[in-house]
Amino acid sequence: MEEIITAWYNLLSGNVDVDGILPVYRTNAPIGETGNYILIRKESGSFSWNKAAFFRTFVLIVEIVTKHSIIIDDKLVDDIDAIVRGLAINSPASNNLNVAGLIKVDPGSPVYLDEDDGTAKYYRKITRFVHQVASETA
Repeated sequence: MEEIITAWYNLLSGNVDVDGILPVYRTNAPIGETGNYILIRKESGSFSWNKAAFFRTFVLIVEIVTKHSIIIDDKLVDDIDAIVRGLAINSPASNNLNVAGLIKVDPGSPVYLDEDDGTAKYYRKITRFVHQVASETA
């Protein structure tokens, strides 16, 4: 799991530019964060096997957080997501993460959330990326 989250972090850090480079954080963002950002965190992992291989499944959450002063621009999270996916995934069976044995990345269905803290409005797109990794049995 650590190899996958590190691969995502390295791939996205410094490479997502939407009116400036967006910061990428692992697990949580700093309390003082005042702009848009990307948050990546681990959710779960499991494994299965057959006579030929072990299969590990890891779920990584990519959360895109945007901050708005008056009106939420709901298109912004999708624009950022398009850049993220373009960097990481060519197709479910082809990716740019360079993780040994990674055979599939499934982005599933995203969830959108909005909130208002009284001074700013936040809009989030949360995607659970399911990764399948295979390794041969001895």
